Amino acid sequence: MQRWANYEKAMPSARLAERLDQAAIVRVSAVEAELAAFLQDIGLI
Repeated sequence: MQRWANYEKAMPSARLAERLDQAAIVRVSAVEAELAAFLQDIGLI
């Protein structure tokens, strides 16, 4: 028995990377403080 039998992965990570560019990350981090803090901690923004 699968733990999440109905789970379907929405999109491969490589395709997601094509849709989320640096500008999109900066825009969302402007309204999501916890995300902004994380991205700063890892040096992405």
